[in-house]
Amino acid sequence: AFIMGAMFWLRRSKLRFRRMARPDCLTGAIPRGYFFDEAERVVRRLHLADAEVCLVVLDLDHFKRVNDTHGHPAGDEVLRHAVTICRTELRESDVFGRLGGEEFGILMPGCSRDQGIEVASRIRRHLIEHPLTLDARNTIKVSASFGLACSDASGHQLHKLFGDADAALYRAKEGGRNQLVATTDADAPVTVRTDIPAISAM
Repeated sequence: AFIMGAMFWLRRSKLRFRRMARPDCLTGAIPRGYFFDEAERVVRRLHLADAEVCLVVLDLDHFKRVNDTHGHPAGDEVLRHAVTICRTELRESDVFGRLGGEEFGILMPGCSRDQGIEVASRIRRHLIEHPLTLDARNTIKVSASFGLACSDASGHQLHKLFGDADAALYRAKEGGRNQLVATTDADAPVTVRTDIPAISAM
């Protein structure tokens, strides 16, 4: 009976893992639950190897305005468009998932702070350089705010990395959106901008 119970539990666990691993049906990104499970596994491995890791949380700016102005199908297109752009800058080893709504997470193993900032900055720049064309009369400008945390300051605990990245994202939103805020060794945020001006609205 004990063996049968253990086998039943194991089978249920495997089925649950497979359900979690299914890509988000809208964007193709992995869902929140699987993202955190996979990120936890990767961070633990990097901790044992004493390797760096960066976590980025990004949130599309003024997304509700897109749905209200252009409709939810257009909002869906914006999400898919953003995911496509993100993937052009990511490696196979990076963990990329949709955390909910218009928020996404990127875990970059073996990535230094400067490298993480560079990747996130390229994604931010590409989003605003490539607006989404719906039809001949409708083009939607897409921008996002980014929060970044790295293991050099936040350590190798996923909840700490995510908490710091999420706090940095909040500062990016409060600071005007369309920007990247990264935590520093001194536990103070540093705002990183590019030469492209911020977009206040879509």
